Amino acid sequence: MMDSRRRKTYIVVGLFAVGFVWLVVALQEVFGPLLLALLLAYVLAPAVNWIMKVTKLPRGAAIAALFVFFYAALIGFIALTVPTLIAQVGDMYQALVGDRVARVEIPAAEPEVGEKPNEGEKPKTGEEPEAGKTPGSKVPPPGPAMTTADKLPVRP
Repeated sequence: MMDSRRRKTYIVVGLFAVGFVWLVVALQEVFGPLLLALLLAYVLAPAVNWIMKVTKLPRGAAIAALFVFFYAALIGFIALTVPTLIAQVGDMYQALVGDRVARVEIPAAEPEVGEKPNEGEKPKTGEEPEAGKTPGSKVPPPGPAMTTADKLPVRP
């Protein structure tokens, strides 16, 4: 008799637990803002009480004054830090990437499958291979890379 009563209790408690978990999952979009509001009210309550005591304002006006203060402080913080942050990101970009973006080297074409590289090609009589090239090589000679500024037309 005791065993069946205990089993029923476990089943009822298990069903309540499953129902509670389902409810939390179903209402998770509501619980996030609700928990944030509760946390804000708990943290800001002493400041609101202090403003009410010092200024003799009603509770609603004290809350409004506190939010105006926080929004003004947030806007001031953003106004002071964003221009500096933008300048520093630009400096970091120049330091890390710099003119590497402007210098784009185009690699030599690789021979297609089945095509043999020109190993047997020799320079014509009286000609020497170009600097940095071996006869039949498709690798460009070493030297300064062509920049995008070299490719752009010059406007008068």
